[in-house]
Amino acid sequence: MPLLLALMPVLLFTTCSSDDDETPALSFDVNTITGTWEIKEVGENPYWSWINPGSTLVFNSNGTCETDFYMEDSYKVDKGQVKTYCKSNDEPMFVYTLIAKDGDVFTVRINGTLDEGHQSITIKMKKKSR
Repeated sequence: MPLLLALMPVLLFTTCSSDDDETPALSFDVNTITGTWEIKEVGENPYWSWINPGSTLVFNSNGTCETDFYMEDSYKVDKGQVKTYCKSNDEPMFVYTLIAKDGDVFTVRINGTLDEGHQSITIKMKKKSR
């Protein structure tokens, strides 16, 4: 019994973990996302005709971004995801989640936050050389 009481704090400490850490196993940080990305491949989705192979996504170090979606002009990195929004009214646009890396090609799931019913699309993108 004394041994069990002595081990109790150790068992409690090792079995409890924080539920606050929701960072995905693969994640973006500001240094990784900053730059110009070329879209190499696009999954099928009729809602997002503005995302095409050969298009570029630009994420600037000052928190602004440039995409082919006219309202998507700013971003934040939050818990390993890139969350874009429209700066003029702070309206959320899209959430970019890194789901795989193959060398310098990143597979990313983009979830919508607008009126398209939370549709998502998967793209493959590669950072362009400077």
